[in-house]
Amino acid sequence: MLYVGGIITNPDFDEGLRGWSAMGNCILQLRHNNESSDKEGGELDYNNVFVVATNRTASYNGPSQLLPNLTRDVKYMVSGSFIAFLTMCKFS
Repeated sequence: MLYVGGIITNPDFDEGLRGWSAMGNCILQLRHNNESSDKEGGELDYNNVFVVATNRTASYNGPSQLLPNLTRDVKYMVSGSFIAFLTMCKFS
């Protein structure tokens, strides 16, 4: 399979949230993680920009993007990463 570039608009959020929209009832925000650490003697710099969906009312609420240029019967490879933060509740 030959990689010819991504089909996601603004995948690195260089242009803010252009191309992205909220699916369902939620608010999208960009956040920045500017952490530096030293691992095995080499300095690693994490300067990540990522999208956060807040005020969600359903599990499917979150960032979305329409992909109108997909071709029928063509296989696509999708990759990404996410971090889920769970709030722990103590019931008594």
